[in-house]
Amino acid sequence: MKFGVIGPGKMGRLYLRDFINLGGNLNYIKSSSKNKTEKLKNKLIKIGKLKNKKLKDLDTLIISSKTNTHYKYINKFFRKKKLLIEKPFFFL
Repeated sequence: MKFGVIGPGKMGRLYLRDFINLGGNLNYIKSSSKNKTEKLKNKLIKIGKLKNKKLKDLDTLIISSKTNTHYKYINKFFRKKKLLIEKPFFFL
């Protein structure tokens, strides 16, 4: 399975670990800032955990970003990808 993570904080990193341990291929990662995203991408590429950086190649997207961003990402991707959304689902 090719997967990606939006929000690689505490819970996002647990999902990363578990999906990789189950044979998943990390293909995309997005953090709260470009700087954090690039640092994490470079670290994961260096240790061989990030296979490519293309969002379009994903089967599953894990949304574990801040709760106030969940709704935006759900609307953007719910017809395109299988989603795993970290609780709470969203809060309006």
